Amino acid sequence: KEVTVFDIPPFKDYIVVDTFDVHKLCKKHKAKMVSLYLKKRKKVPIGAMNEEYCNKDFIKAISKKWIKAVHQNFIVGPLCKPIRTWIYVQNDKNNVVALHNHISTSTINGVFYIDPPKEGGETQFLFYGKKFIIKPEINKIYFWPYWLEHTPLSQKDHKWRISVNMEYYCRERPVVKRTGIWW
Repeated sequence: KEVTVFDIPPFKDYIVVDTFDVHKLCKKHKAKMVSLYLKKRKKVPIGAMNEEYCNKDFIKAISKKWIKAVHQNFIVGPLCKPIRTWIYVQNDKNNVVALHNHISTSTINGVFYIDPPKEGGETQFLFYGKKFIIKPEINKIYFWPYWLEHTPLSQKDHKWRISVNMEYYCRERPVVKRTGIWW
């Protein structure tokens, strides 16, 4: 049996993976997302960046699925902030690797990927001084606590890889239903 980071205690208790069937919807928006990135890059010439994606139809469709996935996997308090979608666009020439967390903006972080590359483009986590890497898959959503430091890794593929980041903010610490662990 192949061992993945999801089998390594205690890290496995802080990453929740669920099916998130949104690839067709995301493919419809991919060109708009890349265009938004390229337009922003002309103003701020850095490798890659998070940018809010404000398409109302996209947010409405994704938010319903996002909230459903949160409630399927967690015991949470009521949502305190509206759902917003942030995109991170990268390819082999445009990327920024920066370790960060979401302490000031969320309770639960979640991300799903549009066209993850074959080589690179993973997400790296720093958990108690150890590095863990997950390889993103299409139609999967990855949740982790707001305090868990993470960074996208560079890729070798020229095709655009987009991650869509979302945050659930509530006043109570969430409980992971499958383990009973408080985040």
